[in-house]
Amino acid sequence: MARVFKANDRLAVEVPDFVAAALNVKDGSECVWDMEKDHACLRVLKQLDATEAAVLKKIGGVKFAERDKERVRHVLNEGEQRVLGSLMKKGAVSFYEEGKYKGHGVYSISRDYYDYVTREGEPAGNIVRSALATDKHIIAHSQPEAEDVISQLEEEVRSGRVVVVRGFDKNYYITTSDAVENLGSKLIAQLESGDHSLEKLAFLCGVEESLAKTVLEVLKESGDILEKKRGLYSLA
Repeated sequence: MARVFKANDRLAVEVPDFVAAALNVKDGSECVWDMEKDHACLRVLKQLDATEAAVLKKIGGVKFAERDKERVRHVLNEGEQRVLGSLMKKGAVSFYEEGKYKGHGVYSISRDYYDYVTREGEPAGNIVRSALATDKHIIAHSQPEAEDVISQLEEEVRSGRVVVVRGFDKNYYITTSDAVENLGSKLIAQLESGDHSLEKLAFLCGVEESLAKTVLEVLKESGDILEKKRGLYSLA
């Protein structure tokens, strides 16, 4: 059992030896708390020096789809480009060349190191949250792109406020639980009168096709609707 005590006018938690050994925690280790609904868990940050952390933050400031070699070369100076090589050796950054990025590729930040992107100033997640609040959905076209978004919305995904599903088209559909509840009920109501195409459902509900598609993917995952053939939907 861990003990909570006062240290320098703040509450501190005593870490048991077996936990410290398992997490490789020592004096000066940097940790973050991940909050759940009724509990918190301690996570130890992967170790980077100040220069590496600064370079990682610069890369994280570039939109995932724009993180190709030319763009990142423009953002980083010559010394920082050498640091990027070090980050890739550590596994903090990788170069993704699959799917829509085949042939040119983009740099992807490992989820284990993403705290360095958000730890100072405005969190990168604010940009994603703003897009989600405006458009009610995000469509990620690859696993690294999805992981990039999810890592910035980790708390919302864990709490169920944000829903993520992977479609048969290998895209990742990300939306809010509110959008699923509100638009989902409208889509189901329209399908009660018969099968409809994506285009018609979007028109009848007064939303963009991409948002309708995202919520339909969530409803498919939950078993509420069926996609009888590509772009044609019915109630399950």
